[in-house]
Amino acid sequence: MDGEKWLAVYSKIDDGVFGEDGTPYIITFTQKICARFVRIRLDTKDYLHFVECEIQGTLLSKTEAAKLPAPLNSDAVVVFSTLFNESDSFLQYYITNFIQFTPPNCVLAINFPIGREIPAGIDRHGGRVHIFNGGFKREKWGNTLLLGHLETYDYALKTIGTFDYFCSMASIALF
Repeated sequence: MDGEKWLAVYSKIDDGVFGEDGTPYIITFTQKICARFVRIRLDTKDYLHFVECEIQGTLLSKTEAAKLPAPLNSDAVVVFSTLFNESDSFLQYYITNFIQFTPPNCVLAINFPIGREIPAGIDRHGGRVHIFNGGFKREKWGNTLLLGHLETYDYALKTIGTFDYFCSMASIALF
């Protein structure tokens, strides 16, 4: 609404090309979204180019606008918990993808298995990435995964402090 704080409402996550045959890429929302400004951006190191962009909407009455749900507070701190079991060579890619595709209010807490050495020189992106060793042995299935995320929740409370949302994420989610 103010042109400074942005809330992502849509992300095209595939790498399919569109528009070359004259067919437009159309996004239709199922619920009303109230905005004064619209930002279109490319989240990779590439070129964003298009011939035309149309944003269609309707002017809401004050009554309609009052009925819209409040937008998610973009200042809310969101912690993502990951139990990292992949190879060390994948770690920096994982972190880079997280930083590239999340806004600055998101924090990544990576829980390494007990006794596994954390690689030196990993970019922590100004405190947005926290890496620590868990305190117990995890199995691929069962309650040890839940316990690992609860352990990460406790770690986040102690090191990050106050946050608004906490979610668990599989490390393969950012492949």
